Order: sequence, then structure tokens, then C-alpha cells
Amino acid sequence: MVFKLEPLGILLDFERKPYRLGDTINATVTLTPNGSVEVRKASLNLVAEILRTEVRMGRAMDMGGSATLQGGNVFTTTDYIPMQQSTEQKTSTEICYSSQFLTSESLGKGNDSRHKVDIKIGPHLPKVVLEAKELERDANSSISIEQWWIEAHADVVRGPDWSVREKIQVKLN
Repeated sequence: MVFKLEPLGILLDFERKPYRLGDTINATVTLTPNGSVEVRKASLNLVAEILRTEVRMGRAMDMGGSATLQGGNVFTTTDYIPMQQSTEQKTSTEICYSSQFLTSESLGKGNDSRHKVDIKIGPHLPKVVLEAKELERDANSSISIEQWWIEAHADVVRGPDWSVREKIQVKLN
């Protein structure tokens, strides 16, 4: 089995401007093979980096309960129970919109493959934005989109998947 470490180069060109819900991103994707390459599929994706934050509160109890935390008798109760707070943050990425522009194609060295690809932002909000809106009133949980990327991705046969990512401004409010 032959495995190519750098099967192809990808050039991504699009207008650098802020995009809103309902806009279309017009991009040109150029695939430059470094030899004979088979591509299963290639797509242009709008990717969001998502930060999920959750705050948890709990009682920091010892074996004897709240009274032993204060150094008192385990058989008495007190009004003060110390609380322990922990914040957990997870970062992930999610493809919000996608457009496939190539399927089952054989490319050869010197034969660049140029594709005009459009991604329509909308008409519906991405699932993660709807989740974030649901959590707006929750003081203990939140979801925020930290940044957006436009990504050209190629699924290569007998080689690593290849992609190029560039930051893009997207405003969905």
C-alpha cells in the first residue's frame, strides 16, 4: 500500500468581509496534486469553534457532615454549609454549513482542479446557536462561538485527509 504524506495542495480564495445570516460565501478552491491522487470527496465547510462552560456548585462535606466542617459536634446542625464551586470549560469544533464540490475524482500532477463553491449561511441558524439561545437564562451553563473558519477539506484515497482553514467573520445576531 502506497501512502502519500503530502498528496495535494489546496488554495482557498474568498472575499474577506463580515458575513451575516442569509449571505452566501463565494469561494474558489484550487486542488494542486503532487502526483497521481484519488479524491473520494471534497467539501467547503463553515466551521465554528465552540466554548461550552458549566459551573457546578456542591457541598464540601466531610464524614460527619456540616458540623464537622466547622469543628463542632456531629450531632448538631448549623446554618452555614460551605459550598464548593467548580467551572468546567470544553472547546470543540462543529461544522455548521457545508457544500460538497467533488466526488470520486482522479487528479494528476500538473492538472490543477479549480472549483467555484458557494456556501449559503442559513436560512436556519446552526444547532449550536439555538442551544446557546436556550442557555441564555441559565446562570450555570453557557455556549459561545469563539471564532469561525472556512475550511476546504479533501478526503484522499491512500493518503491523509487534507484541509486548509482560514478565519472568517460571521455574525448571526
